[in-house]
Amino acid sequence: MKRFMNVFNVLLVVGIGLFSGCIAVDCGYTENEDPITVAADEDAKVAVTYSLDFGETWESLYGAPSRESLSKKVRAGLERCGLFSSVEEVADDSTDYYHITFKFYEAYMTEGRDEGVNTTAKYTLCLVPTWDEASLDGAATVYLRGKPIYSTARAEKYRTIIWLPLAPIGVVCNCWMGWHFVEKGVINGVINDVVKFHQQRFGGEK
Repeated sequence: MKRFMNVFNVLLVVGIGLFSGCIAVDCGYTENEDPITVAADEDAKVAVTYSLDFGETWESLYGAPSRESLSKKVRAGLERCGLFSSVEEVADDSTDYYHITFKFYEAYMTEGRDEGVNTTAKYTLCLVPTWDEASLDGAATVYLRGKPIYSTARAEKYRTIIWLPLAPIGVVCNCWMGWHFVEKGVINGVINDVVKFHQQRFGGEK
């Protein structure tokens, strides 16, 4: 009997591993904007430095961003916009001539809520719909000669719906795709806001 229960528990764990996170989506709090690009004259471009701070409540969520991945995407976004002659990540030193600080925070449900979701999914073999949620907040502050001149923020919620009939859809709408769109909305949102501000403040646009 004990051996049977051990095998049963192993099968449950395998089943949860295969079918939990049946479908993962962003919840639309932040629009998934395309990045803004500007055809700026070379003599109008300026060098910019940036720093990035990242915090999280839980580590190793499937598909969730890391500090390194966020930094790479922020750098790529700043380079792609076409406003800056060079982009360099530095320590958090807002005294540089032109500097942007980025702060991201990834939050997850409480342990009690997470245990409840996992227990329900496990013992119903994912036949009862359950869901878990996380979020990503992002903020950017622009500094000129050490003084803050602009700030903006975006937030997005991530939801995983756990229900066995949705498992085929989850092959595409998986954790990695869900987090991809969460990151896209937050990162593009704050960088696009910075681009618009820079154009209005220094590009002569009204």
